[in-house]
Amino acid sequence: MDFCDGEVKKTQDFQGPIDLGEGILSRDGWWFHDDSAIPVFDDSTFPWAVARVKSEGNIKKTAQDWYFFAYGLNYKQALQDFVNLSGKIPMLPKFAYGYWYSRYWAYSAEELKEIAEECELHSIPLEVLVLDMDWHVAEKKE
Repeated sequence: MDFCDGEVKKTQDFQGPIDLGEGILSRDGWWFHDDSAIPVFDDSTFPWAVARVKSEGNIKKTAQDWYFFAYGLNYKQALQDFVNLSGKIPMLPKFAYGYWYSRYWAYSAEELKEIAEECELHSIPLEVLVLDMDWHVAEKKE
């Protein structure tokens, strides 16, 4: 998280933004995805992820696995088609979205109790309460 100001960067030293490519919601109204290089799961072998291979006589070739989505500006339909193809993505259980409370402040014991009580009052699962920010890389001022 440190050294980022909204742009996705390759390293802390910043070598330019990372090209994330087009995605399912391309503004062009279509998206082509080549999934050929991604292994598939095969329960007949271990570790179960195997390359996509097809045989033509004695020659083995990597199988092509292409997907073309065309939806114009109907982004909801694009997402629905993707879900139909890949399967529904389950939501994480509510407890997995725990709350991190962090503020660089010298809290009293009473103030910390009040924060915890407020979270409990509003059914907010307080997972982490950061009391010390010295682990966080701060910008050095010269």
